[in-house]
Amino acid sequence: MKIIIQLIQLVFLCASYVVPRNKKLILYADNSLNSSIYLFRYASRLNDDYSHIYITPYEDVFLRLREDGFKVAKRWSIYGAYLSFRAKIYVISSSKGQINNPLSRHAYLVNLWHGISVKKIGLMTYRSKEKLLRKQEEFSAFVMVPSTSPLTQQCFMEAFGKSASETPILGEPRNDFLIENKFKRNTNFLNNYVNVEVDSYRKIIGYLPTWRDYGCWDDGIDYVQLNAQMSSNNDLLIIKPHPKDTAFNHLEEMSNIKLVKPKDGWQDAYEMLVGLDVLVTDYSSLAYEYILLERPVILYTPDYEKFSKGREFWIDYEEIAPANKIFTFAELQEELIKAINIPSPSVKYLASLDKLHTIRDGSSCKNIYSKIVEMI
Repeated sequence: MKIIIQLIQLVFLCASYVVPRNKKLILYADNSLNSSIYLFRYASRLNDDYSHIYITPYEDVFLRLREDGFKVAKRWSIYGAYLSFRAKIYVISSSKGQINNPLSRHAYLVNLWHGISVKKIGLMTYRSKEKLLRKQEEFSAFVMVPSTSPLTQQCFMEAFGKSASETPILGEPRNDFLIENKFKRNTNFLNNYVNVEVDSYRKIIGYLPTWRDYGCWDDGIDYVQLNAQMSSNNDLLIIKPHPKDTAFNHLEEMSNIKLVKPKDGWQDAYEMLVGLDVLVTDYSSLAYEYILLERPVILYTPDYEKFSKGREFWIDYEEIAPANKIFTFAELQEELIKAINIPSPSVKYLASLDKLHTIRDGSSCKNIYSKIVEMI
């Protein structure tokens, strides 16, 4: 079947040089669920004269969207290849391969990216002239990479070799979902990820560390002791490792510590974020988006020296961090107590919010979609 689809793609690729693309057809895709699916659901509900279709390789994502009444297609299907050949607009959150790399020629690519990064991304990460030129050619296909503030615009201009007009400050689609839930702890989604009644706990803390390029690492946490701390106050700690991280594979669930096991398909970190009272993370972009909820963030960075040497930052970590970084388990225990008892944002936190988020009125989807229609 795969060989047949590849042959069909070759036919479509040849035809793409003479057959004009459909300007009323817009395709959306992510790898793990990201901003594209949020923009897709927004645009689909407008009931305008554009056709909006989500492309996915995952069966459960395909079935769930179809059950919810959305148009969806499987990436590696004949129908998916046909749509990739016909659509004028691809909306992605990383690379054109999320929809169809060979058939992306002559399509407009809107790259929503996947978060605000403190780490170097895109062209910033390549030292080899050959690789740099190859990536510059790949990124030249992006007609727009929306940013969230003048600071992130600067980052995207450098990372993707774009001008200010190509990185307009329009917001990030999934941030609308955070803003919508700013004044309430929405736990409706958490029960899909952990097998426990989350609302029976006083406070819910999420620990979502990022990926380490050097693989397995030790976070230095005494989980037995931490579970006792959680239990004494009837609090719950939910740990969601990065999908590639094996450092938590040995960890067993405890009475007040639950694990979200990484899997392909429907797993949306933002559905978890809106149900948390406190976020514990490190260098993850989630920290810089979670602040839209104005809830406490703890930056637990026990391997800061090692991480920063292996994965350089594009900006001074302290300049945009919403909290002071901590390094030890004892500090983590203290910060958890403070975050739960004194949840008000600090001056440093609010400064980070101002630097990173110009758009805070829930209009990101509207802004970006309007710009896409304008381009067509």
